[in-house]
Amino acid sequence: MDSISLLQTSHVIIVTALCLIAAALFQFNPARKQPDLTHSISYFSCFFIFWSLASLCFNLRHWLPVSFSVFTTNLFLFIGVYSLYLGFKWRISKARHLYQYPFIVAHIIIYTGTQTFFAINGYNDFIVRAYFYTFNYAVVLAICLPQVNQSARKHHHYGEKVTAIIIKATLLVLAINAACIPYFSIEEAFLAIWAISLIAIMAMMGAIQTLLLADETERHYQNSITDSLTGLFNRRHFLQLQDVTMKSANRHHFPFTIVMCDLDHFKKINDTYGHQCGDQLLIECANALQTLCRDSDILARYGGEEFIILLPQTDSKGAQNLAERMRSAIANINFDFQGHEICMTASFGISSHEHFSDLDLGIKQADKALYQAKKGGRNNTCTFNENSSA
Repeated sequence: MDSISLLQTSHVIIVTALCLIAAALFQFNPARKQPDLTHSISYFSCFFIFWSLASLCFNLRHWLPVSFSVFTTNLFLFIGVYSLYLGFKWRISKARHLYQYPFIVAHIIIYTGTQTFFAINGYNDFIVRAYFYTFNYAVVLAICLPQVNQSARKHHHYGEKVTAIIIKATLLVLAINAACIPYFSIEEAFLAIWAISLIAIMAMMGAIQTLLLADETERHYQNSITDSLTGLFNRRHFLQLQDVTMKSANRHHFPFTIVMCDLDHFKKINDTYGHQCGDQLLIECANALQTLCRDSDILARYGGEEFIILLPQTDSKGAQNLAERMRSAIANINFDFQGHEICMTASFGISSHEHFSDLDLGIKQADKALYQAKKGGRNNTCTFNENSSA
């Protein structure tokens, strides 16, 4: 066995072993228990499985027909790379499967068919084939990059940043290698390409595991600050954000207002129609309130059927206008539960920053105003003043 064959065989054995280990690690990743990540992790696992199959087919080329070896090697390579792309895509949201994307199927067929055509017709110009592989591989990696950062967050977590850096670094190394290929001997070119692919596989394995770990950390954090029923912030997180907002308001001298909202006769609805009805109604009301809030507003479920809203850069008049729109939106909800049309109203209490310098006092004042709104007949909005404390 000559030196280049020995080098290739050694590389194939190492790559195959690493890919199979990586695929197994993904199958046992705790994140796989999350229903929305099942397909994503399966595709990440497929990336390594298909790369290991490609390596095996390449190493068996001495015992297989050349056309078959080239066809299967390149087919598995690009199914694997596109599995990586779909893994990123499924991680963000529900997507389609590989065979349902015409452009993916077309690219795999064209690439694999071209490489097989070269082999059948004895076109053995290594530089041209190396460029063709590098270019197509880089194209797929490039379209993976936007999928990594295509999340709803304004700031990407460290897992997304690490994965993006690994992909960019791989693209950069591929570009440098492509520029150097004409100056390499065949042995050196093979060594460079296989070394890059080996390093890229190891780096990608670490990057994806980091990505999934960061996703899991982010998920636990979101669960800790979110009300599980309505999807709004919970009381604890609201109080943390309120403290930050108040400090900022005192520093920059801008107004802010606290609005308390309580659904009228909610206990009666629970007693009459059951908690399932009450839960669905809470979700409807939360969505109605959320729709009317600005991005800077902080809306949370305060407890039971109570909601609380923090309105930065808003005085009592602006808060009252918003509360009236929210009250009207809740009153206009058309809620049908098992054939019963249920009407809902809400009362609102408002306290502006000019009346308090302590957070607990501000909430108490908004709660007193809410009590006055209830006392005034419900389905009403009341702003705190000195008389409301009587």
